[in-house]
Amino acid sequence: MRSFFRYYVLLFAFYGALSVCAQNKRIDSLRNVLRFQAEDSNKVKTLNALSGRLLQANLHDSALFFAEKSVELAKRINFGKGLAKALNWYGNIYLAQDKFPEAIGFHEKSLIEYEKVKDTTAIAGTLFNIGLAYKEQGIISKALEYYFRCLKISEAQAEQHNISYALNTIGIIYFDQGDLDKALEYYARSLKIREKEKDQRGIASSLNNIGLVYKKKNDFEHAIEYYRKSLSINEKTLYKQGMAIALENIGTAYLETRQLPEALDYITKAMNLYVETKSKEGIADCEINIGVVLLKSNKNAEAEKHITNGLQIAKEAGILNLTKDAYQHLSELYALMGKYEMALDNYKQYIVARDSLLNAANTKKTVQMEMNYGFEKKEAEQKAEQEKKDLKTNEDKRKQKLVLWFTACGLGIVLILASVIFRSLILNKRKNKIISEQKMLVERQKEMVEEKQKEILDSIRYAKRIQGSLLTNEKYIERTWKALKKKLI
Repeated sequence: MRSFFRYYVLLFAFYGALSVCAQNKRIDSLRNVLRFQAEDSNKVKTLNALSGRLLQANLHDSALFFAEKSVELAKRINFGKGLAKALNWYGNIYLAQDKFPEAIGFHEKSLIEYEKVKDTTAIAGTLFNIGLAYKEQGIISKALEYYFRCLKISEAQAEQHNISYALNTIGIIYFDQGDLDKALEYYARSLKIREKEKDQRGIASSLNNIGLVYKKKNDFEHAIEYYRKSLSINEKTLYKQGMAIALENIGTAYLETRQLPEALDYITKAMNLYVETKSKEGIADCEINIGVVLLKSNKNAEAEKHITNGLQIAKEAGILNLTKDAYQHLSELYALMGKYEMALDNYKQYIVARDSLLNAANTKKTVQMEMNYGFEKKEAEQKAEQEKKDLKTNEDKRKQKLVLWFTACGLGIVLILASVIFRSLILNKRKNKIISEQKMLVERQKEMVEEKQKEILDSIRYAKRIQGSLLTNEKYIERTWKALKKKLI
């Protein structure tokens, strides 16, 4: 059984980071460009591109060297996006070296910088890489946490490519955990998007993974159906590695159902492609599976040859799980052949290889438990610290509310007092106006009275003068009349 997972994980890890320079630029060309560049953002981009190309060439030390130079320059010229990308390359390099805690550390730093420049696509990719590092350590809950965060951001930005890869990877985690229905659900969602986007290799990967789920459910008919669909697409795209994986999976499905000629045919075709692509793991796996087919076909001599070849390649490549399988099958083969001493020797080798795997698994489990404890302890400390902050924040908010309440009350009282005072001023102004008007009216009336009095007095005086004048004339007339009368007598 072979999976596309590792190929696509690496592809996704590098996705978005190669946009600075075209992928077809050679390392030497980038070095030459670097010589003549000023200490600016373009040089940071070139350093990042060069680091990425060196990582793809498995030149990890050189890749780290240029990533470090990029970090230094990006900090010096305050180029946030370039710094984020350089830190991301640091994380990818450590990820490739299986130094997962270091990878997580640098990806977390990269994530902070990407969040500052609000590069959502890069944020999603970095979250994916952190999730991958946790998955490789077996810390599944943390891996899923980051994958779902990646998925959420990708969905918000409608980045279909990222969504499909996140869904596919979440499906792989559920598959590894034995939750086949959940795995099938996420594989199907990923496939739907990839079909819409016409992502041929992605479609082939999803179809292959769905086939693996059906095989795990012992539904070999549906498993072979999906493997064939995957094979057809890989043949159209001329992707030999994908073709080999699909062919081998079809062969092993036929092996499970004891359709031995068909199994031998497909596994042999797969091995020929693995030889072309120089995949030692693929060749070793196929050699052992061919040996098993021949063993079940009672062709013991041929079976011994192929299983032995597979064992040798697996041992040279350090592939312990295939080494274990080869020793187990050889032990069974030699027992059937009556070579009990050789059967016992191979069984002992099988036990050694199995125990080595178990020890490795137990060591990994212990490390995982220690790391989980560390993470849980850290999370507990962070939670306690956060609770303190929340308590202080709530207390501050309560104080602020009290201050605001008292301030509002004070302002209310001031407004009421101001309103009363203003109303009093208005009333006083009106009263003063009325009093003033009344005073003016009284003064006017007084003036009128005085004027009338004066007029009356003037009239009286005038009359008196007239009367005085009249009285004088009468006396005068009387005297004159008396004098005249005397004369007449």
